[in-house]
Amino acid sequence: MDVNDVVNVLVEQNQFIKDVLLWSIGGILALIVLFVGTNLFTMRNFRKDEIEKVKNEVEANIRKEFINNIKNELKEDVDRKVNGKLNSYDGKIEALNSEISAIEENLTSARQTSIKEDNDLKGEINLLEGDFWTQRGVYANSLTSYIRAGELFLKYKSRDMNQTLNKINDTIDNIDQISTWDKTRMDKFLAALPADYKSTIQTIEEKARKK
Repeated sequence: MDVNDVVNVLVEQNQFIKDVLLWSIGGILALIVLFVGTNLFTMRNFRKDEIEKVKNEVEANIRKEFINNIKNELKEDVDRKVNGKLNSYDGKIEALNSEISAIEENLTSARQTSIKEDNDLKGEINLLEGDFWTQRGVYANSLTSYIRAGELFLKYKSRDMNQTLNKINDTIDNIDQISTWDKTRMDKFLAALPADYKSTIQTIEEKARKK
């Protein structure tokens, strides 16, 4: 084998080694590109999923907060309106209660006035009955009627008692004997009178003791 043959063999071997190296490098680069590409795709999908997840969470939180805000605003609005209505009703109820109280007071006053007037009327009727029996000369009945009239007038202190006391005093002058019933009621009636009538009361009591 001459020198040229050896050189050709070496050149061919170098070319082969060069080709093998190039193929190896190309394969390695291809694997690297594939690996990087796969990772990039995976990371992209992963990041996309994460971004979508975060986006959904943010939207959910915003939606929840928005709904809560709406609920709070609605509740405050409803509470404000309800409280306004309640305050309005409270005012109306208070006014109505005041009117009812005024009506009750008026009714009570009217009732008391009516009772007093009815009582006074009964007293006047007894005075007239006493005058009637006096005209007939039946003084025992006259005294009974005048005592009843005095009791009725004294109940509401509605009038001056001098007229009634004078009629009782005059009747005792014309009566021979006072019944136990009339004596008991007359003593009770005279004892309940104010001190303003003390003089007349003493005169009647002195006369009554003699009957």
